[in-house]
Amino acid sequence: MTMTRSFTALFAALLTFATLLAIAPQAFAQTTTATTVIIVDQARVMRDSRAGKDVQAKVKAIGETMRNEIKPEGDALEIEEKSLNAQMTGKTPQAIQADAALRQRFESFRTRAAAYGQKRAGLARDLQATEVTAWNKFNEQLRPVLQEVINERGASIVIDRSQVVFANPSVDVTDVVIQKLDARVPTVTVARIKAPTPTAPTTTQ
Repeated sequence: MTMTRSFTALFAALLTFATLLAIAPQAFAQTTTATTVIIVDQARVMRDSRAGKDVQAKVKAIGETMRNEIKPEGDALEIEEKSLNAQMTGKTPQAIQADAALRQRFESFRTRAAAYGQKRAGLARDLQATEVTAWNKFNEQLRPVLQEVINERGASIVIDRSQVVFANPSVDVTDVVIQKLDARVPTVTVARIKAPTPTAPTTTQ
């Protein structure tokens, strides 16, 4: 069961350039003759900081727990599917239809498989909600650190590294951000979240 998604793809929106700008409105309110630009590699902060690694490890562990919870059921369904396929091999549709016991087994398998699919989908939603909540907490801890670096550098513009073609290494403050974050926030609390069950869309008469 694949319930995890690409780390970068899932969380790119959580710490975008707009988020970086939003944390320091006072810096952009200042009118200066010289514009100070700093660059932050958002993806590297999330990937390499102690808190970021902590979030990754905890979310991965929760995902493994979820997979293990339904593995016995999935394995049993796989065994039953192979057994049913073996019994139906060589039989005509008419012969299968006439075999009441086989027909009942097949219907039972379909019902169990459908329930298992819903359970897997529910756990996938739970894991996604858990990831999003965890990274939101990470961002809450990161914002004051970024604000401090912005103030120290007197920056009026902050750009994500992914948006830059070339820049002098001296304006990249990623290492500074990671060092300050590591010193203040070595871990982040990650709790398993139960996502709400999606409701079926209503149709208008």
